[in-house]
Amino acid sequence: MSSIERHVGNLLDVKTGVIVHGCNARGVMGAGVAKAVKQRYPGAYTAYRHAYEEGGLSVGQVIAYPVPNGNGALQLVIANAIIQENYGTDRRQVDYAGFERAFVQVAHITRTFGFQDVHFPLIGCGLAGGDWRVIEPIIRRMLRGLRKHLWLLE
Repeated sequence: MSSIERHVGNLLDVKTGVIVHGCNARGVMGAGVAKAVKQRYPGAYTAYRHAYEEGGLSVGQVIAYPVPNGNGALQLVIANAIIQENYGTDRRQVDYAGFERAFVQVAHITRTFGFQDVHFPLIGCGLAGGDWRVIEPIIRRMLRGLRKHLWLLE
């Protein structure tokens, strides 16, 4: 299960498993996938913001938000992975060591909630400026034994 399955479409249309996306430690989901998550799943933003206001956020932390679906059976969790201290496009923001720590937690969260599937965009490679050649092996290693799904927009 070390391969990463590629999909073309909207990551946020996924209905089951864990969706993980990158966030900064500043309490702001103002751009990119994080902004789209904030709009589609405001509860995920509320959980993230609450953690920020209560004690701050640190790189490597993950704020999990189980998405309520009304029928009592949990089907989807949003994992807000803190993979960068700041935001901006002036330099690489993603912290590779923090990224790895976050994905250890993503694997634990996925198994704790009884899922096998982890869905993600080119996490850390867009506005955060990371290199997929560095990030992909981390994902493969940290999510070993789980099904990994990369979502690319058309």
